[in-house]
Amino acid sequence: MSQQHTYAAIASDFALWNEFVNTDGAMTEQEFDALTVDQKVALQVEAFGAEATESLSTFNFSANAIDYGNWQAADQAAAQEAFASDAGYSSWAAMVEQAEEFGGSNIEIRKVLENGQLSEELPAVEPSAG
Repeated sequence: MSQQHTYAAIASDFALWNEFVNTDGAMTEQEFDALTVDQKVALQVEAFGAEATESLSTFNFSANAIDYGNWQAADQAAAQEAFASDAGYSSWAAMVEQAEEFGGSNIEIRKVLENGQLSEELPAVEPSAG
């Protein structure tokens, strides 16, 4: 997964600015340095819209000693649905139901902590209605 940067972080680093904003190289480093961070954040808001404030969490999925990787979502239920969808199922419930028909498979879910470590195993959650 790619790391997400805040507008302020991008506005403070010319390399990030070139990667995300100044992709055509129209702004020189001297022009970049002449603007304040607030001015560069304002340029990003004008170009891309308000900065997303929704915090995403990362969850790791594994089963039968196979690590299937990490999924990022607003909450665990959304990460479970994304994992099931990427695995070819219509929903988390459909995936679990099919796994039970074939003798079951213990899918382990762990939150990826800020330090990169995995949390203790988490129980699956039901998707929220709505």
